[in-house]
Amino acid sequence: MSYTGFAGRDIGIAHICGPVHSGQLYDGPKVAAEANLFERLRSETLSPGQVGLLIELDKYSERDASSVGTLLPAILSRLWAKAAGHLRMALMHAASMSAHALTDDERQALIDVIHDLLPTNNGFDSTGMIDALKFLGALDNDQEEHVASVKREIEVVLANRDDPLMTGVAAALWSCQFDHPYDGAYCEVWSALPSDDRNALLLLAAQDVDRQSMFSAPLLAEVASCGDPAAGPAIAPWTALPPKKEVMMQDAVRTFEMAHAALARLHCPLPDRSAETASLADCAFLACGAIIYWLNRDDLPRAERKLKCAGPLATLSRHEDGVAAAVIGEFSGPGHLFEESAQRLPGSEPVVTSWAQDFLNEIAAIYRAALEQPTRQAGYFEFFRTDDVMQKALANLGQFGDADDIPRLRAWSIHPSYGHVAVRAIKRIEEGDHQTLGAAS
Repeated sequence: MSYTGFAGRDIGIAHICGPVHSGQLYDGPKVAAEANLFERLRSETLSPGQVGLLIELDKYSERDASSVGTLLPAILSRLWAKAAGHLRMALMHAASMSAHALTDDERQALIDVIHDLLPTNNGFDSTGMIDALKFLGALDNDQEEHVASVKREIEVVLANRDDPLMTGVAAALWSCQFDHPYDGAYCEVWSALPSDDRNALLLLAAQDVDRQSMFSAPLLAEVASCGDPAAGPAIAPWTALPPKKEVMMQDAVRTFEMAHAALARLHCPLPDRSAETASLADCAFLACGAIIYWLNRDDLPRAERKLKCAGPLATLSRHEDGVAAAVIGEFSGPGHLFEESAQRLPGSEPVVTSWAQDFLNEIAAIYRAALEQPTRQAGYFEFFRTDDVMQKALANLGQFGDADDIPRLRAWSIHPSYGHVAVRAIKRIEEGDHQTLGAAS
């Protein structure tokens, strides 16, 4: 049961255990207290699933409740070898959250057990384990000593900045601020760099275009934050189409968006990549980037910006191509990393991270066409699911559509997989909880 929070939504028990895992359990503290978690977790006969469920319920315990951290050394020693990845993550999270409630001896006992387990997991669980050790204070002294090592690494890069290999090293130094056992050491050194050295290091890191990661978008934002158009050549290569076999699709899209927004805010020209397109989906993907670019050209009048978007919008409005709904869906998913990092970009107004408000009618038309031709739909990335497109089309038509769309949505309300989405969309339109088409046109 403890793993169903990660299971598909179609599994019935996931609707029970999902809220437990996500932190949305109703009346949590009362349930946690009545479950008698501490005493139950003392048992050595519990299965991994039972331990996992009790550990998840511990999220809802009152702050003054007995800390399960004192029990974790025994639980880890007994279960770690046979625990699934989800349970291991939950146990490390529990270790991190219990740090404040442990005595020095209890904390050290937990640290010792995690240290003993660390070499045996082949790196699969290392991030969670290292995070737990950091919360428990096990890395504090080592992190302080690592500062000197980071300084030396950066000195070598800056002294050899003309060496092509230094771009990769600089990119790694940037990423280590977010994904390294001693990330605090890297943050400390980066924040203390003179502005000239910092900007030089950032430009080097941005030139490592082969290093796609979830930290590429904030890197480009930092490069552009200086407001110097000279940074444009380092950012421009990131406007290229991402690999179609990309596994981390959201990260690739956010980086693509950031590159376009950054170039716009630096008032640098957008590279013409039309010759690089090999499919209709390629054209649609570049069109989305172009719209983000032109809407962020804050040096141009608003009317001119929207006029510049006419060409990309025409590409997306070729409904017979059957690709626009899936592609714009990639640009309308959770984009927190892009939106938060985009605040670093220069400019005279807030960065445009979504173009829905500017082109409500066009977006609604794209989703209507997708619902009318569901079998024609295709996506950009290789990992494409028609189900995702249909559900997003129904949901977004509820947001951007109008009363005339209700009959169309009713026709979908009896669909065995998407019916519930269509019903919610109808309700949203009927209650007026949707955007007014044309309001921002």
